Amino acid sequence: GKFIRIHFGPSGKLAGADIET
Repeated sequence: GKFIRIHFGPSGKLAGADIET
């Protein structure tokens, strides 16, 4: 499948993103 996971840090900033196709 295809999915995108986005992780946010404690301050609301983008901490990381995992994209699998």
